[in-house]
Amino acid sequence: MSRILLARGADPNAPMPPSGQPLGFLDILWGELKDNYPMMEYAGAFDDSWYEACKEEIQDINDLYAALPIMDRMLVQRLHDYHTGMSWGGKPHYSTPPLQLRLIENQIVVTGCPNDVGVTRGDILLEIDGAGAKDRCDTVVPDAFGATRYVKAKTACRTIVQGEADSEVTLKLRNQEGEDYDVLLKRTGYWGGPRSSSVVSSRMIDDDTGYISIRSWGRFSPEEFDEHLEPMRNKARLIIDVRDNGGGSDNLAEKIIGRFITEDVLVSIGFQRESGTEMYKKIFFVAPPRGPWCYAGKVAVLTNSGCASACEHFVSGMFEAGALLVGTPTTGACGWSKMIDLPAGVSLRCSLTFPLHGKVPSPLHGMKPHHLVEPTIEDIRTGRDTVLETALALLSE
Repeated sequence: MSRILLARGADPNAPMPPSGQPLGFLDILWGELKDNYPMMEYAGAFDDSWYEACKEEIQDINDLYAALPIMDRMLVQRLHDYHTGMSWGGKPHYSTPPLQLRLIENQIVVTGCPNDVGVTRGDILLEIDGAGAKDRCDTVVPDAFGATRYVKAKTACRTIVQGEADSEVTLKLRNQEGEDYDVLLKRTGYWGGPRSSSVVSSRMIDDDTGYISIRSWGRFSPEEFDEHLEPMRNKARLIIDVRDNGGGSDNLAEKIIGRFITEDVLVSIGFQRESGTEMYKKIFFVAPPRGPWCYAGKVAVLTNSGCASACEHFVSGMFEAGALLVGTPTTGACGWSKMIDLPAGVSLRCSLTFPLHGKVPSPLHGMKPHHLVEPTIEDIRTGRDTVLETALALLSE
């Protein structure tokens, strides 16, 4: 669920606690969360323990802007919700070297990188500026952002190599021949892999199986999707790859689902908190069929921990439509959001809706696939896509 509402909360002109009193700001933040966040109890906030822990950590800090990163960090650690967080002028922003890192077989593995950085997919990260990478990762994982262990591990791998933008970091890695080597990289930003200009792409895997990749729920129309699906309409099998699709438009996702159903499908149920109360409004999100024809073959949807927001909406709808889910669980979080103005130029982006995707809440679980498939280090080194292979085998049975 991805829409952002521009409702406002606290009056930005209200009296601001002096910068020497960040505890006063914490009171305002906590009050807004208790009034607006859809279901803090589900995230473990049964009482004021988060508030008390944060209060203890900042009580000796005299500068509000020194305390804000602590409040923001503790907020993220408790809620694990990418729709919720604080922003302010001068907020620290960190960057990473241009690598994709994942925890695979209990080792930190390079799963993606540009061709010109002297690193190869499948190499294992051993040290970061002389410190043990795995030890650092193990320290970070327990408090890392993420509703599932897959997201937490991914976040931790990214966090341990972060630093100031354009700063340099020395990494020690081990290649597949067992040789160790050092590389000096600049933190120029996360590398998301090679990208084509088209958000939607397609190809035939074999005579009976089509493949469509959707990288985000935006920047394409339902009609453009139909152009990719049309040549496959009479094929027996179709694989839709939405791995690392971070979301976009729920409405667009529903329209694409409509190509695979002959009757209405309940995509998600949202429970929207009425601000300042304990009352909720139940909202049904339904995808209707979208003619003039429906794809009638077998469908598999490939998922991973990069599927978020509107992408989970799509995965949920395709699950209800009878598609096979293959891969690892989606990200999981609450939905929608509104901006609440806090004093001192701080904004709180706060989720509004607690969603049910499928038959269970997704915020702290994500959408679980029917078939869990985790790539191995050897898969990364050889470029083998075992998630795709598994989906193809299952559809062919």
